[in-house]
Amino acid sequence: MTTTPSPDETYDFVDSVFDPEPDPVVRRRHHVSALVVAHDGARWLPAMLRTYAELTIRPDAIVAIDTGSTDQSASILRDSLGSVAVIDTASDVGFGAALHAGVTHLDQIRPAHELAINREPNREIVEWLWVLHDDCAPDADALDALLIEADRSPSAAVIGPKVRGWHDRRLLLEAGLTVTGGGRRDTGLERHEQDQGQHDGVRDALAVGSAGMLIRRDVWDDLGGFDPEIAMFRDDIDFGWRANLAGYRVVVATDAVVHHAEAGAHGRRRLTAVVDHPYRADRESSQYVALTHAAPVALPFVVLRLMVGAVMRSLGFLIGKDTSSALDEIAAVAVTLSHPGRIRLGRSLVADAARIRGVGVSKARRDARHLLPSLGKQGRHLVEGLGAFLARRSIVRQVGAGLRTEPGASMRAVETGPASEDDEWIDNQPSWLRMTLSRPGVIYGLLLTLATLIGVRALLGSGVLAGGALLPSPDGAGELW
Repeated sequence: MTTTPSPDETYDFVDSVFDPEPDPVVRRRHHVSALVVAHDGARWLPAMLRTYAELTIRPDAIVAIDTGSTDQSASILRDSLGSVAVIDTASDVGFGAALHAGVTHLDQIRPAHELAINREPNREIVEWLWVLHDDCAPDADALDALLIEADRSPSAAVIGPKVRGWHDRRLLLEAGLTVTGGGRRDTGLERHEQDQGQHDGVRDALAVGSAGMLIRRDVWDDLGGFDPEIAMFRDDIDFGWRANLAGYRVVVATDAVVHHAEAGAHGRRRLTAVVDHPYRADRESSQYVALTHAAPVALPFVVLRLMVGAVMRSLGFLIGKDTSSALDEIAAVAVTLSHPGRIRLGRSLVADAARIRGVGVSKARRDARHLLPSLGKQGRHLVEGLGAFLARRSIVRQVGAGLRTEPGASMRAVETGPASEDDEWIDNQPSWLRMTLSRPGVIYGLLLTLATLIGVRALLGSGVLAGGALLPSPDGAGELW
């Protein structure tokens, strides 16, 4: 493990890389502070810290926030980073609140870095916050690539990397994010899409994932950071959306790569911040984002859409005999709609973001509309999601202290980080069509159909269908009854 580098050691290297053609009067200098949020992440932290130590460009400061871990996460962080760089919070603190606590602690230890920041007054200092999860491992040149893009695009305020899988390092997870009208997260990628450079390039996005997100410090302060009302999930989409409404650019720089295990979303650890109901928390967060960002005239229709959608999904879960998910669907929409004050606070944050730009909320929404998926694209994703639901793929639920994996789901934990090419895990899960055809109900239906065709084979082709006379038609409904 390693300790935080000294400011002098890092700045000299940053100058040589990020000032290829420095202005004789004012030159940009980047001061990066890393924020690591950890919760029961002892199995991923060694890999994360090792890749952090191998970065070609190192942050000038680092603060780790442990949110009440019950494993060795806190001790691993302190052994690696030192006690001063690690703070502890309660176990029910959400991701955004943990980041706020980290920024506060960063300001408290800031005097140690003040001299380095201000030692050359003729230079423009650009301060950044680099958000890392305990289960994400950046490539060695990840921060290097993010800062290079920061110099190429001085207007970029939030820069996100390309996110790949943890085991399967070619599996593409994110290259920018957007959101549907119902608050569903949209990556624009196919399921299990492999990275072949097809999405490479620098482009604007509605949002980027929080794993590896680089945020300009003044933008963080202007927007008030992540919405504290969102404990987990969708907080990165809400932040990026508000940044766009405020007139800041959110950019994806695919030259920077981060590998992410997505442990919380896949049920690989308990999430005490959401009372151990990750699926319900995900639905609550998506509904909250949809309601806080909806235009006033569209708000009643969004409420209706969320209610109808929750009922339809719960019925689908009941047909699939997944009563827990069905209850979570109803509970999520009930909890969300029963707290109108919380929604008003979120909508006020959205309005405040538009005021930073100096325009009305309606105009800010119109200007950011091109970053939202089209209706046709949303329809295509709906059909794909229905196919995945019918195949019962990759549904992992966490109940109590254990994990419940639905039929056809595949879950593999990782403990050491991105593997070598020789022992890399490749997701070779069968296709949804194969899994659908392997379900007992589908097999029985096909067998009965086949037996019927065999039984009436004489009628196929030139056969004649004959039978007895039909009963006379009744004159009215009463006679029929």
